[in-house]
Amino acid sequence: MSDIENGTENNTGGKAEFTPPATQEELNSLIAGRLERERAKYADHEELKAKAAKLAEIEAANLTELEKANAAAEAARAEVEAVKAKLADRDAKDARAALVAEVSKATGVPAELLHGETKEELEAHAVVLAKYAGRKVDVVPTAGSGGEATSGGGMAAGRERARKK
Repeated sequence: MSDIENGTENNTGGKAEFTPPATQEELNSLIAGRLERERAKYADHEELKAKAAKLAEIEAANLTELEKANAAAEAARAEVEAVKAKLADRDAKDARAALVAEVSKATGVPAELLHGETKEELEAHAVVLAKYAGRKVDVVPTAGSGGEATSGGGMAAGRERARKK
């Protein structure tokens, strides 16, 4: 291959000078040589392109797997929270049932008739029910109830407070 076909010039020796191609065949030969060199640079382009596409596909699959794992983790967290809420609700119901049973035993008023959430409310309601039934109930107000067990918010409790005034 000559220096002209290489596209290089030898300035030091002065041997190679540019001479234009004399025929169309020479020009075609020069162009074909240049195209071959250029194609050789990018000979593995299709292979690299296929590898890049495969890599992108693998990354997309991995991302999808990650998204699936994140969704599963979120679903598990939600399920744990639901179970915790159910347990807390059950514990609250059990605690209230224990209070109702305690007040019922202390006052003799049937548990199914008692209403209220705190011990003070339950005791106040037991006193009101006992008065309505014509019985006397000895209930010692629990601490923090304001002194009287009948300090509830019911209608009968309001009448009782009005009579005392």
